Amino acid sequence: MHTYHDTIHDRTGNKVVQYAAILYPGSYKSYSRGEIEALPAYPGNEAKLQQRLYPVLENALTVV
Repeated sequence: MHTYHDTIHDRTGNKVVQYAAILYPGSYKSYSRGEIEALPAYPGNEAKLQQRLYPVLENALTVV
């Protein structure tokens, strides 16, 4: 995830990826001050994933 987060730029050199995450069946991990995260995704336990995704999506949708 660091590769995507840190190396994708637009034509003028500005970083365009503000947040990157992966879903996996493990524990929550946060890197780079929350800009890169590993989110726990277990079938039947969607509440924990939703708890983290809602604020991330709300923030992404309100940033202009």
